Amino acid sequence: TRFEDGTLCNEGHATCRTCLDAHVKCCGDDDLRALRLREGRVLCPRGGVLGCSASPFSDKDLASGMSSAGFAGYVKGRARVFAAETREEVNPEAQKRLQAEQQRLAALEQAQRKVLAARKHIEDEILPCKCPRCLSPYLDAPGCTAMQCGNCPCNFCAWCGADCGGDALPHLSFCVYK
Repeated sequence: TRFEDGTLCNEGHATCRTCLDAHVKCCGDDDLRALRLREGRVLCPRGGVLGCSASPFSDKDLASGMSSAGFAGYVKGRARVFAAETREEVNPEAQKRLQAEQQRLAALEQAQRKVLAARKHIEDEILPCKCPRCLSPYLDAPGCTAMQCGNCPCNFCAWCGADCGGDALPHLSFCVYK
């Protein structure tokens, strides 16, 4: 209900625009728990110890009975309550999904680490042929199996991997893997 300069509660108590602004601001400054108890709505200033049991003011009555800045503060308080309720409604389910995703990613990361470690072992230790002296890998023989390491002065046999000292050609004639 409205009167010229403010609003009336359901029980007929008048509150002027200035007092309504102050009362709404005071109610909006309540802690979130108190705001949630009344769903962010504003009760008559004569409620509580003064005994008014009117229902909360409607948004329409507040909008028309107070300043726009005051009403904006009221809307902000209501939004705070709504956001808190939304977080609580969504939060348990979101928390479960988040935990499941974190566990999945942790497991994936562990599995990925194992895959990468195995891949690195295969690439570094199994697939490439290595110099018998410095263990530097080489990719392919250039047509001849008498190899010379590009990392150290070793000459070796590409068939068996024997370190042949300064020249691998004499070894090739009697290599058992030939």
